[in-house]
Amino acid sequence: MDALPLIGADPSAPATGLMADTTLATPAATTILTLDDNSAVRQATVAMLKAAGFQAIGLADSIEALCAIAHHQPRAVLIDADSGPLAPWQLAQLIQQHPEYTHAVLIYTSKYDDAIERAKAKAANIDLFLAKPFTAEEVLALLNTVARQ
Repeated sequence: MDALPLIGADPSAPATGLMADTTLATPAATTILTLDDNSAVRQATVAMLKAAGFQAIGLADSIEALCAIAHHQPRAVLIDADSGPLAPWQLAQLIQQHPEYTHAVLIYTSKYDDAIERAKAKAANIDLFLAKPFTAEEVLALLNTVARQ
């Protein structure tokens, strides 16, 4: 799979990948993991994904994420920049080392929408970047793009 564009909430950035139509083909068959150390953000993201029809699983740390990826075979993993104990690029590297997990699209989420965070995501070969705070429409548009891959 070719690397997907890095996008975010920056209004001056091109809107590549963001689509007005957030209707998903078969979200119920799509498992999404969301990794975030902030319980309120994690719970809100899971609730939003479930409301859209996804099978959503919220996790607090990267070690839990590794186990969940092996068990659930998610289509996408939202990785918060501050979730430990592994750094996002370390988690991405571990996921990418296993051919059975390469189907998972990795989405780096960060409250820092700057060149440094985007460079970290790109250097780790993470597929997408999503700036926080993000809207339900932004997440669903990204996942719609992923579902069509």
